[in-house]
Amino acid sequence: MFGARFRAAARRGAQQSNAYIANEVVSRRITIANGKQEARAALVRLREKQLVQAKKELKAESKSTQRTVRTKQIAASSPTDPVYLLQKLKEAHDLGFLNDAEYEAKKRELLTRI
Repeated sequence: MFGARFRAAARRGAQQSNAYIANEVVSRRITIANGKQEARAALVRLREKQLVQAKKELKAESKSTQRTVRTKQIAASSPTDPVYLLQKLKEAHDLGFLNDAEYEAKKRELLTRI
């Protein structure tokens, strides 16, 4: 019914339309791929930040634990512990705060506690 020229023009129009659609599909696929890549990069950055924060928290907890251990060690060698008091007595004697007689008297007193 229609002539050859019309059919050829319709084919060219369909080809151009198909080419345009194909280009649009490619463009959108590229946009989606770029979005996925950006999302992955953002996720990696987020995980890195979380890791840094977790490391800081672990380090702080470790320091806190170390302080607790030191406190317990100090408490174990408290002023009521005779061995600790003997050490301090010796330091006082070595520094000249106690003479020999005072040192020996206090030493004997502490040794009776043990």
